[in-house]
Amino acid sequence: MAGTAVASMLCTMTSRAVTITLELRLAGDELDGRASDGFGPERPFSGWLGMLVTIDSLLSATDESPPAEAA
Repeated sequence: MAGTAVASMLCTMTSRAVTITLELRLAGDELDGRASDGFGPERPFSGWLGMLVTIDSLLSATDESPPAEAA
């Protein structure tokens, strides 16, 4: 019985490909740039951590958007 409860709480994982375009500007150890998934506006960022946060936000936005309908 406990196994059934655990099995019902597990969710299936889906696989998807996401293309993110990065424009990077390096000046010594400094990094800034823009990232885009091709659907919304470009997102500017500064620093390595800023780049990671921006990529994460683009991936989160992809999770929230409805799947594209086949033409």
